[in-house]
Amino acid sequence: NLAFTLHRTALDYQLLFDREMAALKLSRSQWLLLAQLYFCDGINQKDLADMMQLGKVAVGKLAQKLEANGWIHRTSDEADGRAFKLMIAPDARPIVADLVELLMLETEYSLDGFSPKEVAALRRYLSRIRDNLAQAKPSAKWRSIQQKTLKAAQRFVR
Repeated sequence: NLAFTLHRTALDYQLLFDREMAALKLSRSQWLLLAQLYFCDGINQKDLADMMQLGKVAVGKLAQKLEANGWIHRTSDEADGRAFKLMIAPDARPIVADLVELLMLETEYSLDGFSPKEVAALRRYLSRIRDNLAQAKPSAKWRSIQQKTLKAAQRFVR
């Protein structure tokens, strides 16, 4: 099943990066926040939460921990006094740049044996899958199976 293959591939990437970041005692979420900031330093905390598909509180807690450890700085957002802008700390920026380079290299390793045309095609295909999923509307058959399954599964729900 393609969905399982995609899920397993994403999980393999995550496990690889988890191993790489373990020595720095960075969780996956912390590392992802740093990687996002690398490409959009100075972003509003709410906008970053939306981009990462996490809650504002979760991003706030991640940011507090990263700030306490010296990875980032938080400053008040002049446009919204209740919000913060997040920036990589100047002395952490070269380290984060190296980590992002590691990410890129490991992505290259995972694509070993693929031609540039195949990589471009893969990106297009994955993008189309994401677009299709974002626009998916359940069919009548899907709704019928869902309702039947939910009804039958009620005996397992406590």
